[in-house]
Formats: sequence, C-alpha cells, structure tokens
Amino acid sequence: MELSIEEFTPQQARQILSKQPKNRKLKAAKCAEIAAQITGGEWTLNGETIKFNKSGSLRDGQNRLMAVILANNPIRTAVAREIDDKAFESVDTGTKRTEGDRLELKGYKNANKLASMVKIIWQLENRLCVGGSGPLTHKAGEAIIRKYDLQGQIDPSFDQFPYGSKINGLFAVFNHIDSEASDAFKAAVILGENLSVDHPAMALRRQILFAASSNMARVKMILTAIVAYVIKGWNAYYTGASVKRLVYRGGEPCPHIEGSNFPDVPREDLYLNAAGRAKKAFERGQIVNWNA
Repeated sequence: MELSIEEFTPQQARQILSKQPKNRKLKAAKCAEIAAQITGGEWTLNGETIKFNKSGSLRDGQNRLMAVILANNPIRTAVAREIDDKAFESVDTGTKRTEGDRLELKGYKNANKLASMVKIIWQLENRLCVGGSGPLTHKAGEAIIRKYDLQGQIDPSFDQFPYGSKINGLFAVFNHIDSEASDAFKAAVILGENLSVDHPAMALRRQILFAASSNMARVKMILTAIVAYVIKGWNAYYTGASVKRLVYRGGEPCPHIEGSNFPDVPREDLYLNAAGRAKKAFERGQIVNWNA
C-alpha cells in the first residue's frame, strides 16, 4: 500500500468518476454536505483517505470527489493506493461519529440533545423537509448554537414528550422571537395546569400525545406532524387565538412560524440544486451510480 497527500481538482474528479467501476451509489445529501464544507473553508486534512485498488480504480471516496465537482474547488487529501480488493470488505465497518459526538469533543454539554435542536432549527431556517438531510456544516451548526443560546435553552422538562429535543429546539426559536411569550407558553404546555379547553397549549398537549400513540405509518411522518402541531400551537398562542383542535394533514407544507423571518419556500440552492447538478452530470455520462 502506498500513502501520499494529493490534490484533486474538479477536472480530475470527473475523470476518475467517469472511469469508476461498479461501486456503491453516490449519496446526494452527503455530496452536498461535503461540498458546503469545501466552499465554506471547513475542509481539512483529517487522516481519512481516498482509496484506489491495485488496478488504479477508485474504491472509496466517490462522495468526496463528487463534492469537489459540486463545489468547483480542489481539495488536498490523504490517498491510499495499491490496496488489495479483499481489504475493502473491512472499509466503513466502524461506528460513524455523529454530530453529537463532535459537539461533545468540543466541550458542549448534553451534546446529542444539542445536535438534535440544531438540526431542526437549521431545517426550518432553510425551509427544508423535516427529517430530511442537507449540507449543514459544522460552522453553520455552531452559529445556530450561539444565535439561539441553545446551551442555555436545553430544558429536560421536554423529555416527557416524544421528540422532546426537537420540541425543545422549536421553543428556542420561540424564545428568540419573544422570550416572555415563549416562557408562558412553555409553562402551559409542560405543566398543563388550569387550561381552558380552547387554550392552544391544551390543544397542543392533546395532539402531541395523539401523534405519538397513533398508528402513523412512518416515524418521520410522526415527527413532521409533531413539529407542525407545535408551530400551529405557538402561532395560535402568539396571535391570541383560541383553538380546541390542531389539525395536520399529511403532506401539507410545514407552517410558517409567527414572529420569525424564516423563508416561505425551500432554500433549493442549498441542496436540491446540488443534487440536480450531480444528476445531470450522471445523465451526461460524467459520473456513474448516482442516487438522487
């Protein structure tokens, strides 16, 4: 095996991918995530290698090379060549480091909960599908932690609810909009005491428990419904409306958060365009095994 540090340009990446033998399908979200790290200046030499077998064929690193094409910027990375094909059976069999693991290494407390809060806020800020993926960079995630003071907003009281960390993240957004109204609404939702039948907090408590106990087909659908219920409950409370029942119909767009300046349409330039560009490259024969 030969080890080296090499630079890969977009042109080189296209050439390598165009000659690539059968391999795993490219992952759109991962390619876009790495591309965002490259363009944002977050790409670093971290010891991970792009791997080639003894025939010179790429066997590991296709998502990184696709990201080079999407970012239209070169990268320097470790490279391993002349690897026996049998050795690739053990590649990527270790446990992947999560965003919670990374935040814990940086000294954050309650790191897994914090990572969950960051993700839901980032998705809502960019109007992306709840539960979906996209190029959330480390720099963007830590900017969200600072903006919403997430470390100080973590509240174990939300653990009584399904997806408590996601709900906690939503209330951090509400707190950023109006801390006094958010605190009052949070107390009503968590305690559920002395609430009228048409109080938004009472309606929200009922719907969260219903969603958690219902026979919804997929976990992601339950999460999407709960996020929608929490936002609709906040909207009613924030605008002074009475509501006995919060309604969510599967497939409806995520509601706008009253008091926020979040966009009303998806930030397609963040992820969808990146995936689209890669898919077109596949259609032109420039890359293979694209999985949008």
